[in-house]
Parts: sequence; structure tokens; C-alpha cells
Amino acid sequence: MPNRRGQRARRIRPLKLPGFQKLPNEVILEVMKLAPQNVHAALLCTCKSFYSLGLKSLYRSIWITTPEGVFDLACTLESSADLASLVRSFKLIFHPHVLRPSHVNRKLDEILSAIHNAEEIQLFLDSAQPVHLPALRSYRGPMSIFKSLTSGVPSLTSLILDISHDDPEYILTQLGQLSHLEKRWLNTEERTKSGLSVELLVSLADGPFNQLLKTAIMHMPSDLLELNVCCTVSRTSESGANRENGMGEVALENFPDLRSFGMRLAMYSFNKQISIDKEITNFPELAPKAAKTIGDDCRSLQKITLCGRVYLRSTENAEEWIEVGTEQAV
Repeated sequence: MPNRRGQRARRIRPLKLPGFQKLPNEVILEVMKLAPQNVHAALLCTCKSFYSLGLKSLYRSIWITTPEGVFDLACTLESSADLASLVRSFKLIFHPHVLRPSHVNRKLDEILSAIHNAEEIQLFLDSAQPVHLPALRSYRGPMSIFKSLTSGVPSLTSLILDISHDDPEYILTQLGQLSHLEKRWLNTEERTKSGLSVELLVSLADGPFNQLLKTAIMHMPSDLLELNVCCTVSRTSESGANRENGMGEVALENFPDLRSFGMRLAMYSFNKQISIDKEITNFPELAPKAAKTIGDDCRSLQKITLCGRVYLRSTENAEEWIEVGTEQAV
């Protein structure tokens, strides 16, 4: 008669990976980093050596796409401050149709307060509590989140601010909070020397497009090094009209360190079509004049990109701007 108890014992015996375990720790760690987070976490449960080897890399970069994930992470970090200190990159992206109850925001506030060593954050969720993240270097997300960070990010060097999905009238009242970035070093010993690079994502469908753009730029900090404006648009004809009306009205004279400025449409095909098709707009004639106007307002500028056309300030004549090709070619 077969020994069923022995067969059952063999079935529940812990899985062993003798070949994988014999690999150098460096190789095993790279495999863990490349694996999906659920696989990475499963590997840590196989043995103590894997757990101690891969725990830091698992929590170094966190990506959450569901409300349940927010609750699970908040509970984990609440029970272990050491794990929270490991997080360097945190991304939270919910689908527009996912329910986002207010208590999710509260848990998010707890997470942001705990991951004080985070260097990169990408968020698309409402929040209102002020947060201090001294190690944060890169942020991508809406103004509704960033307004809580403006005075607590002394290491920030890269900002991608999406205001294309916000109500225009509401966001106009919030953009003034960007001025707090000017004082973000007050409570630190040393001011960052790298300056700030900013990309604004704006919708051309919004009525007060020019006003949104002007207000955002008006409140940018003086250490701005690079500024790019990326516009979403539904129809090429609309993009041309708005582009012509707004391009020459950008004021950059308050940024003594600004080196690069650009305006483009989100879709490369639109950029290409507008920049060469005279039947749609008079952009080919307008762009060089706009580049010169913008460059005259900001003497520190060395590079201007308009709908894919790249202009560099002449080394022989500072008043002259030379078209050097397209954005992809340069």
C-alpha cells in the first residue's frame, strides 16, 4: 500500500533552488531587481539569505496602482520605520475611473511623511497635508499634490507639473504656491547648486491657456535652469491658433540662470506638421521672430525650442539666433 503520508510530506516540503542559490549574490540581486515586484517579494520568502539580500532593493522603488496597495504599504511602513527609510522612488498612479475615497488620501499622507529619504515621486491623487521630503530630487504629478511639497523639497532639481487635467479656474488660484520654491532652502545648511529644471504639461483646450502659462512662469523660482512647456491638443487647427497667440507673450526676464526654453505639442506629428505646413499656420515665419523676442527678454538663454525647431544663440552676435535643425536631429 502506498505511503500517502510520505507523499503528502514531500508535496509540502519547501521549494529549494540549489542552482539559483549557488549564484553570486550580485547576480541574484540583479535578477531580483529585474523581476516584477510580486516575484521579487516571493523570492524573499524562500530563505533568510534571500530576504536579507533583496529587502533593500524591494523597497527602494515602489509602484502602486490600486487603493488597496496604499493601505497595505501604509500598514507595512507604520510597523517598520527602517523599511520606510529604504524608499527612494515612489510612484502612485490610479486609473481615472478607480474610486479614490478620502481615507486613501489620509493613508497617502502617512506614506509621504514616512518616506523622508525618497528622491523621486510620481503621484496622481489628491492630497492636502504639507509634507517635508528633504531628499526628493524629482517629482512628476499634479499641482494638487505638489502644493503640499513646495516648501519642503530643498534637494529638488527636476519638476514635471501636470496641470492639463485640473479645472482652469481652480488651478489659477493654486499656481501661486510655486513661489514657495524660492524659499525651499531656508531650513537647510547648503543651497543646492544644480538649479531646477521644469516641464509644464498644459492643455490648449483650456480657455485661459495664456493666463495659466503666465501665472505658472511668474511664480517659478529664480534658480530656474531649464523650462519646457508641453501642450496637449485635440485638433491641429486649434493648436496653430493658440500657438501663434501665446508664443510671443512668454516673459522670462526674471530668471538670470535660465539656459534652455522650449514649447512643443504633446504629439510629435503635430509639431512636425505645424513647423513645415504654411497652409495650417504661419509658424515657419513666426518662429524665428518669437525665438528672438524670447531671447531678448532673457539674456542668459542659449537654446530655444519651438514645436521641434531648435535655435541657438550665436557665439559671434548675441542678438542673433541660428536655427540648427529639429529637436530629434540635434
